[in-house]
Amino acid sequence: HLLTLLACVFASVRFRESAPLLQAFALIPMFRLVNLGMPAFFELTLYFFPLVYAPLLPAIYFVIVEQNLSIEINIRTLVRFMIPGTAVAAVLAWMEYQVITPEALIPHWSIQQLLILAAIQLVFVGLVEELLFRGILQRRFADYMNRWAGVILASALFGLMHSIYGSGLEILLAGFIGLVFGVIYEWTDSMGLVTFMHGMLNLFLFGIIPIQGIAWGIV
Repeated sequence: HLLTLLACVFASVRFRESAPLLQAFALIPMFRLVNLGMPAFFELTLYFFPLVYAPLLPAIYFVIVEQNLSIEINIRTLVRFMIPGTAVAAVLAWMEYQVITPEALIPHWSIQQLLILAAIQLVFVGLVEELLFRGILQRRFADYMNRWAGVILASALFGLMHSIYGSGLEILLAGFIGLVFGVIYEWTDSMGLVTFMHGMLNLFLFGIIPIQGIAWGIV
């Protein structure tokens, strides 16, 4: 990540015509370096997410404004596809759970704990990752190549970011999930919808399935 970050900085000086793409690409190692360097202030892992993701929001905002990117929330599309989006997110979460079998991020099953988990996964994790990979990188790759190359390359990077789990199968699956989100974003142009689906996927993956899935006998 350090080499990638330095390469982006120096390459943006040497190859000025590619500076917007390199500027966006540099956000990925920046995110991982913040993740690795953030002290553990809380015993509950769930509260670690805002500390890691929040610092990336100003950088993402700067890139969006400086590069004059147009990112639409499209609330109407979000409302229209909220139910099928939740169903797709649940299926993808079940598939990912079979690979990494994570423990629940909430200490017990309650409406309050589920709402906290949902808020953090939507506002921080889902929003930041979708702005970065779909809103910025996918569009930048599309500008330099074509729209489907943008979807595929951004999805591949999304998969590689999940190498932290140490599983090649998880990298492939995360890349597939990124591809699903990328196609949906390309089709709907709704950052609101893919952010919602990403947050719901994590809600199922780190909350509902680890606790209730076992009780229901589906995992």
